[in-house]
Amino acid sequence: MAVNKIIYGGKTLVDLTSDTVTANDLAEGITATGADGNPVVGVMQKGEIATNSEIDNALALAGTGTIPSGGVVPIAQGGTGATTAAQARANLGAVAAGDLASVATSGNYNDLTNKPTIPSMANTTLTGSTSAETLTVSKTLNIPGGQIWIG
Repeated sequence: MAVNKIIYGGKTLVDLTSDTVTANDLAEGITATGADGNPVVGVMQKGEIATNSEIDNALALAGTGTIPSGGVVPIAQGGTGATTAAQARANLGAVAAGDLASVATSGNYNDLTNKPTIPSMANTTLTGSTSAETLTVSKTLNIPGGQIWIG
């Protein structure tokens, strides 16, 4: 039994009764649920998505003109100005994930190379004479909790 509407506690949770999806609207093999609640399996072939003529018409309607010769759409018209993915990344200032160090995508400190040595600051004692504004410290300054407020 197909279900196209779910009402729970007097509230409509799902309502597909006005859905207009058809098999011709979906790419081949893609599934959705129709207005009757039954599965709809797409039959549209990849080559049928849009022809060059249809793209030209859409661009003309959008006010950007037609696709330039060679199929390269300039950046100013919403394109990449390139014919390859590498050129497009370069033109748009983007990088491919493979061009990045592993830490850029993992966020893991252990993926860093040439890590700095971070010294331990536990029980550090300042000695000597240090001045800041009107604060002068001679010999030893011990700051419990590691904080000092001036001002």
